[in-house]
Amino acid sequence: MVTLAEKAGKHVELMVVTGRDPNLTLVEIAQRIGSSLVVMGCREDERGGAGQAFGDAWESLPQPRPQLSLQLYDPATGKSLFFNLGPHPPRLWPQDLDLLHNLWLELSEKWLGPKLHHRDVIRIALRRLSHDVHSHHADDVVRQLKSEMQEQPPAGISADGERPAE
Repeated sequence: MVTLAEKAGKHVELMVVTGRDPNLTLVEIAQRIGSSLVVMGCREDERGGAGQAFGDAWESLPQPRPQLSLQLYDPATGKSLFFNLGPHPPRLWPQDLDLLHNLWLELSEKWLGPKLHHRDVIRIALRRLSHDVHSHHADDVVRQLKSEMQEQPPAGISADGERPAE
């Protein structure tokens, strides 16, 4: 990993740190040194579990938790998977943006005028979803989310953030 980083022109400083939980130790160090990215080598078949364990360790940090991304790099395939931890802008597919824009356009033209912003539409949608999750509609919301999770991304877009390593 060090050789790959140096070939890419990245500055690398090695450090030895002790700890019982390697994920917790990594996120604590990242928090202390103000890092925004942690890169770990990981086989493709281990990535989901590694990402979850790292995310759980990040959640256990005291507030304020840092904005932190995890890059899991598989040297055998050259592929990386990225996880953004904590609040971050979601990646939206083109059809999501089209839906948002069309709703905004319709609402602003028919009722609300030019002061309406796309974020206002998103905020209301999120509040309504939160309400439904905490009501008798929760099962329906979960069913719809499971269906959405099975949907394939548009051509040329990865559902899981996979992209070639840099």
